[in-house]
Amino acid sequence: MGAMRKDRDIPYIGKDALAFTLTSAATADSEALKQASRLGIVAGLRSMTPLAVLTWSETEVAPKLKTITALLAAGELIGDKLPFTPSRLKPGSVLFRLTIGATAGALLCKRIQQPVLTGAIRGAVGAAIGTVAGYAYRTVAADVTGIPDIVWAIIEDGVAVGLGRLATTSDTQNL
Repeated sequence: MGAMRKDRDIPYIGKDALAFTLTSAATADSEALKQASRLGIVAGLRSMTPLAVLTWSETEVAPKLKTITALLAAGELIGDKLPFTPSRLKPGSVLFRLTIGATAGALLCKRIQQPVLTGAIRGAVGAAIGTVAGYAYRTVAADVTGIPDIVWAIIEDGVAVGLGRLATTSDTQNL
């Protein structure tokens, strides 16, 4: 990696080694940001799921915390189907989802030693996208197909859990 400059006896890092180092760091950052965005999207779909998948994918989390986050996520999966559940597009709901998305993105990036602030921003942006996309998907799918909304809601549950697991287990341990 190091070489001696011909004009001086000073070791330096060659262009190729520097390019490899910068590319490796950029790839790790890029993957971490994708994962943070995915967790944010999950927060937009099911707000408590990102925290549950984060705690369950970490070995050094207290069992009580895992249980609490799992119960909160399960409660939301059930509550989402109830007729009196408010729209995810109400300002309070949107703000909550953005906050959870930012928190999840920051926690994931902290876990894998990547920029926490950038992870929080990506998580919040992902939550905004997930919130609007989830609402549009459910509304359009039920209207176009005539299949009851509850069917689409259950599919959305599966997407949220699967995407959350992907975001917390796919290569994040190796970054």
